[in-house]
Amino acid sequence: MKLWIISGLALIAVLVLVMPACACEFPDKPLTQGYWKNHPGDWPYLDEWDYDNFFLSGDCYLGVLKNPTKGNAYYILAHQFIAARLNGAPWTSSDSVNTAWKEEALPLFCTYTPKQVAAMKGNDPVRQEFISLAELFDKYNNGYYS
Repeated sequence: MKLWIISGLALIAVLVLVMPACACEFPDKPLTQGYWKNHPGDWPYLDEWDYDNFFLSGDCYLGVLKNPTKGNAYYILAHQFIAARLNGAPWTSSDSVNTAWKEEALPLFCTYTPKQVAAMKGNDPVRQEFISLAELFDKYNNGYYS
């Protein structure tokens, strides 16, 4: 019994002294994509989410945020989507944000690459869906939804 207690205390000491500190909670108020792009050290650490690969983009989340949109609806939505995720959008109490996250934006990113979206004409319905979702997440990231 004493050996178990000592081993447990040693493990706790190692975890406290060796493990890096991380921001494990979402911010009290939403922050914009510009904030998240310039403060990657403040990103919440989440085991279930892989920051290395942003869907079919061929880039990491931070790389996508730092990529200028240049009118590409993929990146316009991606910037707002990443910020919304870092602000806790999948767990928000707003049904419209939560539904848009899970049922609309995720399928788009699982289907299209930045190059495919860039090739779409301005009035393409899929491109318009990217833009519409970006507007919704922009409002969320600026505190208009809770």
